[in-house]
Amino acid sequence: MHALNRLARHHSSGSFASLLKRKVSTTSAGGVNVLGFENKGPSATSSLTVAIKAGSRYETTPGVAHVLKSFAYKATASASALRTAREAELYGGILSASLGREHLLLSAEFLRGDEEHFLNVLASVLSSSQYYQHELKELVLPVVELESLAASTSPSVVAFDLAHAIAFRRGLGNSLPTSPLLELSAYFGGEARAALDIHAPATSTPTVILAYGTSSPATADLKVLKHLLGGETSVKWTPGVSPLSKAADKLPGASAKAFLLPYSDAALFGVILSAPTSAQTKILAQEVASIIKNAGAEFKEDEVKRAVAKATFEDATSTETLTGLVNAVAPAALAGSAIKATSFSGVSTSSVAKAAANLLKSKPTVVGVGNLSVLPYADELGL
Repeated sequence: MHALNRLARHHSSGSFASLLKRKVSTTSAGGVNVLGFENKGPSATSSLTVAIKAGSRYETTPGVAHVLKSFAYKATASASALRTAREAELYGGILSASLGREHLLLSAEFLRGDEEHFLNVLASVLSSSQYYQHELKELVLPVVELESLAASTSPSVVAFDLAHAIAFRRGLGNSLPTSPLLELSAYFGGEARAALDIHAPATSTPTVILAYGTSSPATADLKVLKHLLGGETSVKWTPGVSPLSKAADKLPGASAKAFLLPYSDAALFGVILSAPTSAQTKILAQEVASIIKNAGAEFKEDEVKRAVAKATFEDATSTETLTGLVNAVAPAALAGSAIKATSFSGVSTSSVAKAAANLLKSKPTVVGVGNLSVLPYADELGL
C-alpha cells in the first residue's frame, strides 16, 4: 500500500487551490500518506479511497492488474466475500474498485459515523486478501472475460487502447483489459488498424484517433489547446463554433473531439472522431488532420482567452466529484510531492502556438477501427 487517501465529497464552487488551502489535513506513517478533505457544509456521507500504484503500466504479466482489480473485496483473513458484501449492505455503504493505467483505486462510500468499519474493510483487503483458486475460476475470471468482451465491442475503447500501445509501447502502452482487445490487422510505424468486432452493437460507428504523445506531464498550454480545437458545445442543441465542431457538423451523425490524457510522466493529446460510415469517417479524418497540422497558427487572441476560461473552469470543477478529486490528488500523494492547481496565467497565443508546434514534431499516433479498405492511412492524411 503506497497511499491511503481519506476523501470526502466537496460541493464548493471555489477553486481546487482554495479547497486545498482551507480544508485539507495530511499525515504520514509507515510510508503511507493520508490526506483528509472536509466538507464546508453539513454532509451525511463520507468516503475512503485507497490509491495504489498497481495500474496496468506496472504489470509484469499482461492482464494481472485487471485480475487484481476484480479480486477486490473477495475472501480475506477476517471475512468471506459474502460477509463483506452483506455487511456493506447492512451499513448502507458502497464498495467499489476501479483500474487505470497508473492506479488501482479501492473506494468505500458510507454514512458518517461508520468510518471505523469501512476503514477496517479496506485495511483487510490490502493486508490479508486470500487469492483462492475457486474464487479465481468462479467469481473473478468470468467478470474479467465479460469486461474484456464489452471493451472489445466499443470502437472508442479499442481505439484508445491501440493508441496507447503505439504511443508508449510498454508501461502506459499496456492494455487495460486482460488481453489485447484485437489483433492488429496492419501496423506501420505509429499506425494501427482494426476491424469492428463482430459482437459490436449496431450503433457502433467507425472511429479514428489522431494523436501525439509527450514524454513529460501535460502543461497548461496543452489544456488550453484542447479547448481551442474543441469539439464540444457550450450551449445545448447547438453544434458549437470550434474548428472540430464545425468540421463534424458538415456530416450528420459525426463527431470530433479533442482529448488530453495526462499521466505522471507523460501525456497523450489528440482527436477522436467518428461518423456513421467508414467513408464519412475518412472524409472527416482528412479535414481534422488539416486542422491539427495548422493548430496554433490560426488562433486569435480572443479565441485563446475563451479557451483559457474553459480550461480554468474545467480544472476548477474537476474536484467537485469523488472520482475527480481522487484523480487530481492521488498522483501527487503517491509521489510525495505538493498538490498544486494548474496556473493558466502564463498562457498566451504565442505559448499555445509553440506548444502545438513542439507537439507536431513528435511522431503521430494514428488508429482506425472500422472498414479497413476505406479508412485512411496516416500518410494519406499527410501525417
